[in-house]
Amino acid sequence: MKTSEPVWVRSTSAAVLVIGVAVLIGWKLDVQPLKNIVPGLVNMKANTALGFTLLGIALLTLPRSGRTATLGRLAAIAVAVLGVATIAEYQGIGLGIDEVIARDGSSVGTAIGGRMAALTAVCFVAMGSGLAFIPAQRATAAHLADALLLLAGGIAFIAVAGYVYGVPDLYGFGQSTWMAIHTAVAFELGAAAGLGVDRRRGVFALLDRPSDGGLVARRLVPIIIGVPVGLGWLVLNAYRQELIGIEFAIASFALAVTLVLGVVAWVVAGSLDRMHAAHGEAQARSTVDALTGVLNRRGLDEGLRATHARAMRYGQRYSVLSADLNGLKAVNDAAGHAVGDAMIQAFGEALRRSTRDSDLVARIGGDEFAVVVLDTGTAGVRLIESKIRATFSERAASAGIPDASVAIGTAAHPEDGSSPDELLRVADSRMYEDKMNVTER
Repeated sequence: MKTSEPVWVRSTSAAVLVIGVAVLIGWKLDVQPLKNIVPGLVNMKANTALGFTLLGIALLTLPRSGRTATLGRLAAIAVAVLGVATIAEYQGIGLGIDEVIARDGSSVGTAIGGRMAALTAVCFVAMGSGLAFIPAQRATAAHLADALLLLAGGIAFIAVAGYVYGVPDLYGFGQSTWMAIHTAVAFELGAAAGLGVDRRRGVFALLDRPSDGGLVARRLVPIIIGVPVGLGWLVLNAYRQELIGIEFAIASFALAVTLVLGVVAWVVAGSLDRMHAAHGEAQARSTVDALTGVLNRRGLDEGLRATHARAMRYGQRYSVLSADLNGLKAVNDAAGHAVGDAMIQAFGEALRRSTRDSDLVARIGGDEFAVVVLDTGTAGVRLIESKIRATFSERAASAGIPDASVAIGTAAHPEDGSSPDELLRVADSRMYEDKMNVTER
């Protein structure tokens, strides 16, 4: 597998590797700040640091191809094996791996010297297995990889929240070793990088898209994660300082979250409404001729297909008129293209004034127009044709273009054709016959 992963994925992957290597150095050189970051907190175990070193290598090499990607997959498998071996140790299977790298004499949050937290082992199994599945092309494997990485990221998120709230049970349970704060952060970084390795699929595919869904997700995810955690911290600390009682703490947290999420929902709804309106305007612009304000060829094709479908379903009649300005080239040569454009605009306006709102008017070429007249018989179409000629002559004269005329051909469904394309061809042929008659006169 070879993908072009974002810079943040490479940077985050490198950060995981740096954390692992730095803590290994801390154990080898007995540099305590590298082992526990803050005095009094639990150390990251040496085996854990080895796991993050392997994890960083896997994250950096999996997006590559050939032997480099194979190395990444092997590193991911090694991470999972390390986690499984530690879980086996917790189950009483003496593998003797806890202090192979370094002796651990620490006591803070440590059940057995050198042994990583059970939660850490579970995260390594999930992340190593998830990364090993990433190169697979099947959708099932991709979904499984995402689920495993999200599991590890979720456990690490809860552990980080435990440190933020000061609740040890969130980063360690029972008599197990606690998960260190920088262990939890490294897992968060690793899960994010793993989910972003292949941005064509998975969780981050949506966040990375320039679509409405991607935009909303990018705006909502930080709020949904950050706001409840931040409000919870404020309420919990107010309760611990005896500023509020437990009942008020629970009620105020619930109400605050409800209020904030309600505001977020309102803002998002407004944003979606504006985006929908903008898309509607863009869609309208894409089917409207800029010079005349009538439909363009795309708009005609869409409208004509819909008209034909209704006619076939309900047995309705419709007619197609093909119209072409006479002498536009002579006007452009004699008076300039500005006058020629004015002539085209006058004709577009004449077509709009001579037809109903339910009819379709489109400019399909330089001076070529088409009109789709709905549910009107032959006599009605002839009346519209005469009205178009008279209205255009009047508007062209008011624009300083005397003796302007048009050639028009008509075709009716179903008499003259059974498909929109056939009707357009017949109407176009009859329009050229009318143009030839004008030339001969």
